[in-house]
Amino acid sequence: MLRVLFAFVIIIHGLIHFLGFAKANSLLHVDQLSQPTPKSLGLTWLLIGLLFLTGAFGFLMRKEWWMLLPIAALLSQILIFIYWQDAKYGTLINTMIILICAIAYGTWSFNRKVESEISALMTSDSPTQNVITRESISHLPPMIQKWMERSKALENPSIQFAYIKQTGRMKTTPDGRWMTFSAQQFINVTKPGFIWQAHVRALPLFHLSARDKYAAGHGNMLIKLQSLVTIANESGYAIDQGSLCRFLAEMIWYPSAALNDYVEWKEIDEHTVEATIKYQHLSGTGIFTFTPSGDVGSFETLRYYVHKNESSLEKWNINIDENSYDEFEGRRIPKNASVTWKLKSGDFTWYKLEVQEVRYNAL
Repeated sequence: MLRVLFAFVIIIHGLIHFLGFAKANSLLHVDQLSQPTPKSLGLTWLLIGLLFLTGAFGFLMRKEWWMLLPIAALLSQILIFIYWQDAKYGTLINTMIILICAIAYGTWSFNRKVESEISALMTSDSPTQNVITRESISHLPPMIQKWMERSKALENPSIQFAYIKQTGRMKTTPDGRWMTFSAQQFINVTKPGFIWQAHVRALPLFHLSARDKYAAGHGNMLIKLQSLVTIANESGYAIDQGSLCRFLAEMIWYPSAALNDYVEWKEIDEHTVEATIKYQHLSGTGIFTFTPSGDVGSFETLRYYVHKNESSLEKWNINIDENSYDEFEGRRIPKNASVTWKLKSGDFTWYKLEVQEVRYNAL
């Protein structure tokens, strides 16, 4: 609705510029323009009006023509300076157009960067999808075998790629306010990696664009206010390690990853299994706890907690709503989960999510 309203305002603004052309060519008597208008400037009024109309329709249709709008606004402002007495109020519209286009450009640029990263991530050297059989899981601990059957990974093709759409709430500090978010995540299962892209509603009229990335053994967290101003751009060993542990934990959504060579399993007791993931220069270990029926109930690992430019190894826990299991594309996975840092100062639950959509392999 706001998109349509903005485009409507631009169209009206553009049509007003045609009055300058009409006056210069004696097509209309325009009382609002008291200053004389030569034909050369009349053509300029016409050109700028056409730029506004083209940009407005591009904005409506989500085409890159909308980038004509700030050019049109700047040219329009030059004319307004020439005809300041008659046209000064157009400055308000031009300023609004430039500000909104700056935000739109930030979003476009951010999305384009992420789309390029997704394209690079979602490639595989082994296009064959092997069907998981009882024989292929016979070497795994009994509870993992039970999980493979319970999750319906058994007798289904192995998952090479996954797409997960989420909604939920998150906060950045223990005493901070909850912020709603919507996110999409792309996962390469054969070559461990993911890209998580989120739109976070920080405050009314303000949003955060976030992208968490793990590819080729390295992680990076990028957060921008209004997609323009960088709030965080974190990388390094602590981020790499945390991203690898996150990939391990999120096997709850792509369970056939448990069979890949980069994961080793060790039974602790009847309902608890230790998993170690080794990839590139890193390794990480976590504990999966299962219900008697074979569903994953929780996951816990040591992960670097980065706060105020410092990092420390802390317990990181994913707790799964055992009543939220549902079937997506033939696999039984949990929909609802919460993520908690178990800090010395107390538990900090910072992330609550609900899975809305899942796609496997054919993305």
